[in-house]
Amino acid sequence: MNNISQISIFDHSEIENLGDLERLKIFFENIEDNELCEILEIERKNGRNDYPVRTMLNLIYAMKIFGHRSVESFRRELSRNSQLRIVCGLSEGKYKYMGDRKHLVPPARVFTGFLDKLKKHKKEINEILEELVKFMYENLEGFGEDCAVDGKYLDTYANPFRENMCKDNRAEHEATNSCKTYHMKDGTSKKEWHYGFRAHIICDVKYGLPIKSRVTPANKSEQTELDNMLEEMEKSEEKYKLEKMKNLMGDAGYETKN
Repeated sequence: MNNISQISIFDHSEIENLGDLERLKIFFENIEDNELCEILEIERKNGRNDYPVRTMLNLIYAMKIFGHRSVESFRRELSRNSQLRIVCGLSEGKYKYMGDRKHLVPPARVFTGFLDKLKKHKKEINEILEELVKFMYENLEGFGEDCAVDGKYLDTYANPFRENMCKDNRAEHEATNSCKTYHMKDGTSKKEWHYGFRAHIICDVKYGLPIKSRVTPANKSEQTELDNMLEEMEKSEEKYKLEKMKNLMGDAGYETKN
């Protein structure tokens, strides 16, 4: 197989010299989400369009890329960062000169409603991710050969779900408790409790980019979910990932008795 030169968009020295907003623009220009955007626009039909679908998608991307753990945290950033608002597509003039500055940033309920709509389109979102991963395999030299796997807790601060008390979306219906035990060199151990979910991720170690992931309740075993991801790749169009993979590394959590 011939080696493929690393293309300039992935030259780390070039990317690192850019500011956060410039890197965000590069992401917007390269993600293939037009089909998802069109589906969401059709579903909206003749509803209110104060905050267009494209703008809301950009806002969700930016919130995740910049590591905001809550909608309110991201809304505060938007309120004080006019350049970020402009890059994401929020109109600076529609409300600004009407004395209604509070609408420069979408209310929390708009984010919540849009995220609820996105949950119905997991198939389209997974297809977008897979296209990005395929691009990496085709354009980055050695991508997917040396991989690592790990799990990360995603704690939630919502109320636990109790059937006799919570019958709406104000509680996490799928979150669970989990305990992680750390064994110290002196023979003692330390327990760390989590409530929420766990992300299971296989990534390329050279470029630090994911090739496969899934999110489960927090109490799901890391080894079991790794087996599930490998089985999914073996039985699907993702088999090329296993064929390219030479090494897969994990910590002690992935040790088995077999």
